[in-house]
Amino acid sequence: MENETTLLFPLPSEVNDTAPSGTSNSPYNSNEADLPILLSDRMELQLYLRVTCLICLSLIFVVGTIGNVMVMMVISCARDMRTSTNIFLVNLSIADLLVVVICTPTALIEVTHHPERWILGFYLCK
Repeated sequence: MENETTLLFPLPSEVNDTAPSGTSNSPYNSNEADLPILLSDRMELQLYLRVTCLICLSLIFVVGTIGNVMVMMVISCARDMRTSTNIFLVNLSIADLLVVVICTPTALIEVTHHPERWILGFYLCK
């Protein structure tokens, strides 16, 4: 697969100019200053936002992983804790652990890199 840079607006050559001569339905003038802006140039987060998101997402990852693993360990190790309600809680904990382990790193990568580009490959995209 080719990595294509997505544009916020289509290029002027991609816009259909069906208007009569002298008028144009193109959103661009003929000036070079009005050429489309790439998303990578526009979607850069400021440093304080990146640092704040990095700290928050790292905290969510650590606390979510430790908390869910502890719930699973306590209910599986203590025999008197194996009730139908607690087994349901273990299933919820497994689902939450999967969400934390899969979604938090991708959000971290999206914060630190350009969000319009997927760098984790085909299978993680699916």
